[in-house]
Amino acid sequence: MNLGMNAATPWEQLQIAELFLRKVPSPSALVFGIDPTWCESDADQKRLTFRAFPPWLYDDEPLNDYPELVNLTALEIAGRVALNRLGFMPARIPDNGYEIFVPEDGTYDLARARYHLGQWLRADPPPRPYRMGPDEERRLAFPALRWLETIIASVPATASVTLIFPPNHVRAQPVAGTREAALEDACKAQIAAIARTHGRLVVDFQRASLVTTEDANYWDPLHYRIGIAQRIVDALGTARSTGQDAPDGFYKVLNPHRR
Repeated sequence: MNLGMNAATPWEQLQIAELFLRKVPSPSALVFGIDPTWCESDADQKRLTFRAFPPWLYDDEPLNDYPELVNLTALEIAGRVALNRLGFMPARIPDNGYEIFVPEDGTYDLARARYHLGQWLRADPPPRPYRMGPDEERRLAFPALRWLETIIASVPATASVTLIFPPNHVRAQPVAGTREAALEDACKAQIAAIARTHGRLVVDFQRASLVTTEDANYWDPLHYRIGIAQRIVDALGTARSTGQDAPDGFYKVLNPHRR
């Protein structure tokens, strides 16, 4: 559910999602990408990134925008727009508002990718699997999931809604048998329960698979190549039509209910 905002917190994503639904009250389809920040116990204390994200950017009052736009950054952007309109500077972002974040695929360098992946090397998992006790499980708190349920509940029932855990490289995933892995599983279970309540589909790509264990599919642990992005799109169509897990293990459907 990043909606084009780089490294947005769950709270910031919520504001943009609410803005979208105010402007497009009857969407036909929505896909919410759930990254690990939604499962952080202190998400309600880390609502903002280091980037400016003040309320005037996304409220419905246009008059309070103008004083905030009088700054050097706005002047620089206005100059770039003017040069583009005059034909002296190419457009930075396509007309649809989205740009491909990763470099051109023709420049891909596996050795460089493995260097970035190597920064995420971790110690071996403990010899005995970690088991979360019932008391700890009852005390679990994922505050951002309250926000997630609020936004999911506000989407019209006629809309097709899919929640996905993206396929980060296995080095960016918790090691099986650790407390971190147990917490992630518990969070996924709560998200699946929320989706089930509202009849929505949850597709989990965040798992060890032939895709997430192959270094050549990634620029770094979080950013996969364009071909994988297309594969995700195709997989979501299949998951929605069948409600079944991928035969090759690429994804697991956590909640078979769908609309």
